[in-house]
Amino acid sequence: MKIKYSHSLSLHEAYRRVSNLLAELQNKYSEYISNPQIKWNADNTKMDFSMEVKGFSVKGKIILTDKLITVEGELPFLARIFKGNIESYIMEALQALFT
Repeated sequence: MKIKYSHSLSLHEAYRRVSNLLAELQNKYSEYISNPQIKWNADNTKMDFSMEVKGFSVKGKIILTDKLITVEGELPFLARIFKGNIESYIMEALQALFT
């Protein structure tokens, strides 16, 4: 799964907004999300992440540039039937985060 979202923020501001995203998601959806792990590269432009969502292992990365955010994720086979819903939710979350 790959989602691209255009924004008009500086790279620093995009990082600031994305850096707390997984923690906020875990707080909001604690009954569904567990064991979130994140790791940023040295220049804070790529975040590797993993978590358990309803018992499924999910991992991926978020890549930040001055004008674009790319979210790439690997969905477990059984979760692929929800791909459309997941993509819609991610787009809504990015819109809320960057408006």
